[in-house]
Amino acid sequence: MALVWKIDEVVNEIALWPVKKFYPTLIAKRTGLPIDTVFTRLLELTKDHKLCVKWELRCPGDNCARTLLVLDEKAVKLRDVFCQYCGHDFCEGDDGDVYDYIYPAFEVCKDYKEYLRQLDLQTKKKQPPMKGKKHLN
Repeated sequence: MALVWKIDEVVNEIALWPVKKFYPTLIAKRTGLPIDTVFTRLLELTKDHKLCVKWELRCPGDNCARTLLVLDEKAVKLRDVFCQYCGHDFCEGDDGDVYDYIYPAFEVCKDYKEYLRQLDLQTKKKQPPMKGKKHLN
């Protein structure tokens, strides 16, 4: 259970940042937890409507890796996908490998972000200002 709490703490911290999206690797690095544990928890948070997941299709071209499409669902037909930066052209034959190029990006849902901001403001208002010592030693 403590593992889940570590992930939730970082997600709540990120919710107060001015970022639009984040990747599971950020949470894994900040918590020191395995990526599969982090990813599983992040997907659970999407079911609770705290996070939204988007799927990014990235170009597999040499030294490119640019995001070509952002999808709400993992299903995609690659017939019409073309990288305007490196010229990589997906074709029908690439369908079997498409999941090698799709990466999850998470966003904090608007309502949850607003809830955390209000909670943060209330917490700051309730804390009395410290006078004199700045440390509790």
